[in-house]
Amino acid sequence: MAVICREHNILFLANPLTACSCVAHVLVESGMGTRLPSEQQRKSLGLKKAHHADVPFLVEEGLLKKREAESLLKFTGVRNPFDRVASEYQKLCN
Repeated sequence: MAVICREHNILFLANPLTACSCVAHVLVESGMGTRLPSEQQRKSLGLKKAHHADVPFLVEEGLLKKREAESLLKFTGVRNPFDRVASEYQKLCN
């Protein structure tokens, strides 16, 4: 999933396992952005999940024009890789 904020010319891309869903939720619920693909677009494309859509996917599916995608400031969240290792280890132990 991505969230586009056209007013601010930014595109937020959800990155797996980094709590990006929370950021996306805040952007959408505050009215700053809209999800790409939307629920309706996801259904019409036959996608079961589009949680971690990237720019090429959005352009290929016609959800963003290439020119618009190039002009947007794109950002995402990252996670300390050692934090992820610790989380996975904890899951294995439990």
